[in-house]
Amino acid sequence: MSSNPFPFWTIKSNDKPQKIEARIALLIRLYLAQPELQTAKAIIDHLNAILVAPDYITDVKTRCQYRQLAEHWRLIAWLVAPKPVSKLKPILKMELKQLPL
Repeated sequence: MSSNPFPFWTIKSNDKPQKIEARIALLIRLYLAQPELQTAKAIIDHLNAILVAPDYITDVKTRCQYRQLAEHWRLIAWLVAPKPVSKLKPILKMELKQLPL
């Protein structure tokens, strides 16, 4: 089975920015129903694809909003991603020693 269960997650080279933008809404709804790292990464990829599309977003304010939205989803992906388990044991007790003068 493919690691990408939904065909609309992939961005083809001939996809128009309007189609990519429409898929973002679907991906966000999917993430809200099933929060998974793969979905968050797909949203980031789609947002970045819109940002690099030449002459699609000419308004600076809108472009900035898309960048902020992409950064927001990067943070969500970071929060959802599994973290490596540290093998270091936490220090439970600290002792302070006074140095001789």
